[in-house]
Amino acid sequence: MGADGDVSRGVRAAQAAGGTVIVQDPAPAEFRSMSQSSIGTGAVDFVPPLDSIAPAIDRIVRRR
Repeated sequence: MGADGDVSRGVRAAQAAGGTVIVQDPAPAEFRSMSQSSIGTGAVDFVPPLDSIAPAIDRIVRRR
């Protein structure tokens, strides 16, 4: 867990470098502020529930 500013900078940097940003749906998350800060950047590509993140990563990797 980092400060919200660290989270926001990391999300923006990942997307600026061509990465795909996936953030857990904040509703069931243990640390909601991290997800909410990430989503607040406007630089998030997907916001799935936790159990859908691994399959989403798999699909993205297979397409590349």
